[in-house]
Amino acid sequence: MTHVVELSAPGGVQNLSFVSRDIGNPGPGEIRLRQTGAGVNFIDIYQRRGVYPLSMPAVLGVEGAGVVEAVGEGVAQFSVGDRIGYAGAVGGYAEARLLPAWRGVKLPQDVSSELAASSLLRACTAHMLLHKVHQVTSGTTILIHAGAGGLASIVMPWAKRLGARIMATVSTDAKAELALANGADTVIIGRNADIAGEAREWTDGLGVDFTIDGIGWPTFSASLEATAKFGTFASVGQAGGALVTLSADDLGPQ
Repeated sequence: MTHVVELSAPGGVQNLSFVSRDIGNPGPGEIRLRQTGAGVNFIDIYQRRGVYPLSMPAVLGVEGAGVVEAVGEGVAQFSVGDRIGYAGAVGGYAEARLLPAWRGVKLPQDVSSELAASSLLRACTAHMLLHKVHQVTSGTTILIHAGAGGLASIVMPWAKRLGARIMATVSTDAKAELALANGADTVIIGRNADIAGEAREWTDGLGVDFTIDGIGWPTFSASLEATAKFGTFASVGQAGGALVTLSADDLGPQ
């Protein structure tokens, strides 16, 4: 038996319970992982609320790290005792879990379970944004919201190594200091700031090449207006409120 945090139905935290479950042995292509760290992400809240539906009962959590304690048929890349991390597989709020082997990656000795469990999903997202969504190169201008958040703390140093110039938005002076320490060239402070206007001024009226917005509806219009013509606008979350229906007319000015 293993302990898990189980969600009985979509809703509030009152629907979460700490219970014991028999997870069994790994099937073909699976491993059983004794977890030493479990990541907590905003997507867990979406899933708990039912925004992203799950079959009930469910165990939340989409990333973690631990030690392989059993391997299923056909698994050749891992052995019992290997330390691995994973991302993108629901079921992480657990002492132990079954995991598709292809989801796991071996951890170097100098990467702790805590670091892997708390950053692998965001690191994958950062790679996607900087190399797939928009090919960031020297001179690329980036606007990123929540500049003191977990995703920004990985995106900004990475983007700086690629030669980007970065404008970040934050809500407080303390968060501004953190964003600057993580690589922002300039920071917009305050929820009522003229984000689009400052971004346009910073880019000599052109707008930024790449906007990364994890806030959602409260910043959507400003993000769109701040982005240059033929630029890229990536909406990667809705922490501040869900996006409403858009029409082609909303995108016309850009």
